[in-house]
Amino acid sequence: MSEASEAGQDTEQRPDGRQVVRPTAGERARTLAYGVADGVLAVPGVPYAPVPAHATDEQGRPLLLLPARSAAVAALRGEPDLPATLRISDVAPVPLADRVRGRAWLHGWVTEPAGDERRAAALRLSRLHPRPELLDIGPEPAPGQSWTVLALEIAEVEIRDAWGEATLDPEEYEAGVPDPLVAIEAGILSHLDECHRAELVVMLRRLNDLAARVSGGGVPGVPAAREPVESVWGDDPPRPPARTHDRPPGARPVESVWGDDPPRPPARTHDRPPGARPVESVWGDDPPRPPARTHDRPPGARPVVRPLGLDRYGMWLRCFTAPPEDVQERPDGAESVDLRVVFGEPVSDIHGLRRVYRRLFAGVHS
Repeated sequence: MSEASEAGQDTEQRPDGRQVVRPTAGERARTLAYGVADGVLAVPGVPYAPVPAHATDEQGRPLLLLPARSAAVAALRGEPDLPATLRISDVAPVPLADRVRGRAWLHGWVTEPAGDERRAAALRLSRLHPRPELLDIGPEPAPGQSWTVLALEIAEVEIRDAWGEATLDPEEYEAGVPDPLVAIEAGILSHLDECHRAELVVMLRRLNDLAARVSGGGVPGVPAAREPVESVWGDDPPRPPARTHDRPPGARPVESVWGDDPPRPPARTHDRPPGARPVESVWGDDPPRPPARTHDRPPGARPVVRPLGLDRYGMWLRCFTAPPEDVQERPDGAESVDLRVVFGEPVSDIHGLRRVYRRLFAGVHS
């Protein structure tokens, strides 16, 4: 067994010969089932029941908080168990037009724990979801109690995400471990998106330049994407930092495209072609932007990079080839590509993540 497999990791051989470490299907399934993503319980013969809160025990068995009067709980009364499926949708915390990152289907039999197991399940749920409903759940159901806890014994797990599709048996699923950053991922991605979008653009350009200069693997932070990093910036090769003394005559500095240079002065009448109408009189202060295409981006268009996912092995970024007018949605005509930035080594906690971030973002303000 390889070192990567012993650590619960998988590897992907890329066309350039590099091996990229990635999470196993078991780890991805356990991460989805951890309890952060939304879940829906499907029991044959009854309507689907949204699960207000769910978590897993140490073996990965899902624990579900449900109203005591729900159809699924009513169908279970008088029965030792019922066949059921917990459907989980992993949605990015960053507002995007297409936010679903993956789905999982956990098939098995749902039961209602009793005695000490019932109380232990409620306490386990409260660690991730400190809800007042869990305070009243004791060893036995109380008359008039509004909420209860169900447990799902796993028979089979299906998962579909950015890495592909997989079907796992109970042993494979139990052998996986949730990603150590799953509980804090939403907060970190939201902070990056709200406060550090400009730094993400600069970071990706620096990595793009590095990938163009370095051959072979073993370089921390080199993007490992299903499409070339160059596809974010168009068909042109990565641009080196602009230097005023060796720019071609008449060329605009790169900073005016990617940085915060002042806007261009209004067009001067004396140097417009004879008979040309002032742009301002037709369109206002700026000409309209055509739908963005990678090979002919409008002059001055800035790329937009949004954080999409984070795990201990790397980070997913969604890169737009044209700047969205409304950052909440992808505009008509704007193309996007999802890229993955691979960490030099897997991280196990927030301290390791900070060290990786210091290396990735080093020099973005220089």
